[in-house]
Amino acid sequence: ELKLSHDEVRRLATVAERLNAATPDDALIGRLESDCFGVLLPDPGAEWRVPLLADGVLAAVGEPIVQDGRSWEA
Repeated sequence: ELKLSHDEVRRLATVAERLNAATPDDALIGRLESDCFGVLLPDPGAEWRVPLLADGVLAAVGEPIVQDGRSWEA
């Protein structure tokens, strides 16, 4: 059984919030395991849009997470 500290849970919640903000409203976001998330797009739209969405997701989760004066890189 995996036990996470309060700070780890807060960091995962921050990543989830960023994923939610970087994806369309109809996207389904889930934590797959540990610190791995998945994003499903029921209707990604035009084929050219998928790489743009992926770039937005990577940019959103790539920003450092600052908690209690410490910085964490995703």
